[in-house]
Amino acid sequence: MSNLFYIKSFIFLSQLTLIESFFIFSKLHGGDTLEEFVQALADLDEAKTVELTKKRVESGEDPFT
Repeated sequence: MSNLFYIKSFIFLSQLTLIESFFIFSKLHGGDTLEEFVQALADLDEAKTVELTKKRVESGEDPFT
C-alpha cells in the first residue's frame, strides 16, 4: 500500500500525533527516514488541495478566490 494510505489512516482516522504516526510509519516500512515521512505528508497535502480545487471547478466556483 502507498505511503499516503498509511499517513491518512494514522493521522486523520486515529488522531495520532505526528511523532506517534512517524513511529508507526517507520516500523511498517522498516526504517524509513523522517524526510520520507515529511514528503508523504506533503504529498497528502498536495492531493487534498487538488481534490478541493477539482470540487470547486465542478461546482462552478472560481478555484482561485
